[in-house]
Amino acid sequence: MAQLAEQDVGKPEYYDAFGRVSYRIGGGTRLVGSILTSRDEFRGNSSDGSERVEGRYRNTYLWAGWDQQWPAQVATRLLLGLTDVANDREGRIDQPGLRSGSLDEHRSVRGGIARLDVTHSAGRWHTRAGLEGRELRAEYDFASQIEQAPGFPLPDSPAATVVRDIESDPDGQQFGAWVTSRVGVTDGLLLEAGVRWDDQSYDDLQGPEQYSPRLNLLWELEDDSRLRVAWGRFWQAQGINELQVEDGVETFQPAQRADHLIMSYERPLPHDIDLRLEIYQKDYDRLRSRYENLFGPNDLLPELEPDRFEVDAVRGRVRGAELSLRGTRGDAWNWWFSYAWSRAVDRVDGDDVLRSWDQQHTLNAGLRYSGERWQFAVSENFHTGWPITALDTESGALGSRNAERLGNYSSLDLRIARIFALPESRLETWLEVTGALAERKPCCYEYESTEGGGGPVITRETEHWPRIIPSVGVLWSF
Repeated sequence: MAQLAEQDVGKPEYYDAFGRVSYRIGGGTRLVGSILTSRDEFRGNSSDGSERVEGRYRNTYLWAGWDQQWPAQVATRLLLGLTDVANDREGRIDQPGLRSGSLDEHRSVRGGIARLDVTHSAGRWHTRAGLEGRELRAEYDFASQIEQAPGFPLPDSPAATVVRDIESDPDGQQFGAWVTSRVGVTDGLLLEAGVRWDDQSYDDLQGPEQYSPRLNLLWELEDDSRLRVAWGRFWQAQGINELQVEDGVETFQPAQRADHLIMSYERPLPHDIDLRLEIYQKDYDRLRSRYENLFGPNDLLPELEPDRFEVDAVRGRVRGAELSLRGTRGDAWNWWFSYAWSRAVDRVDGDDVLRSWDQQHTLNAGLRYSGERWQFAVSENFHTGWPITALDTESGALGSRNAERLGNYSSLDLRIARIFALPESRLETWLEVTGALAERKPCCYEYESTEGGGGPVITRETEHWPRIIPSVGVLWSF
């Protein structure tokens, strides 16, 4: 079905399977187990056949749990899990006289996790605490090389050769512990406070421990409306499978920090309509360096492209507001509408620079029908174009980073599902279509330099995401 999307997009194949069992022994004891496994393969090529890539991705997660209800309103849950994830990529670039290159990558991570949650309820108080530990081991085997002739991609571009060959097998642990307590201060006011502690060690990464305090308030007003205020500090450590070997990075970076402040107001309206208004601000500090492509994110082999560069921001900020409405008609029909304004910037060399995924205006609207046998949904997703860096085709000079925007993105998406009631089980089949109207959704710029009568001529072409992406699925529940 991928050929319906775009003739030159390639061939994706994927499947996933999920299973879960639960057994209640009695006396407040329940045993659970689950497995999730998926396989993805992708073979793609550029429209002119000069770039080819193959990817294979495998994920398996196993979980076993013990839930116990104790006297005095105490409950515990113990979870034990195993993870096995592997990603493989192979790619080639062949543009005779301009550039040639290759990439071979194997990346995998295996690990075990143990987690214990304890909850206690007593009158107005509800307390939850827990701890977890992970034993992890990753493997990296990455090799790439790219050779570019002088004058590619621009007339004044020098010849370049980049070769990388990195092997690494980091191992280490992650530990976490948390406690949070919620209390009903009055009949209409709830207060929740908590703190989380984290630490991780992956061979050479011995960063400081992280402490994350959080505070939430909820007021239930007399007109059935609600006012929420939440503040929290969050630390995000680099995962053991996130070493940036594709860009020549061989060491992990310390955890980055984010402070979130969110305020929201909710209230019911006549005719079964719910209104929600939310404003938020997220401040980021100690940001890790990351790598992007100046002219867009749609390259098959982005780390081999000449527009690859490092974003080294000292901090960042995201702020925005969202208005949403949701309504129901009977038991089967519901609809939704939301509008959001946001701004996402990084602080780089003393200036605020838009993040490449900044969406100033976003609209989402949809209608869903859910019956006993049939389900149907249609939705429209719109946002203003992402920021992008442009090149002056007259002078060949590079403009300020992310100073321009691509065209607006719009996609009409459909989903239809048929449900079959079987003895002791349920079978659901569905068809989903992303971009049902075959809208052209701009993703990036592509520049080409050719020789003209008066010297080199630079032309720019806007590339697009695939127009239509269909998929089918089957879910058997028992």
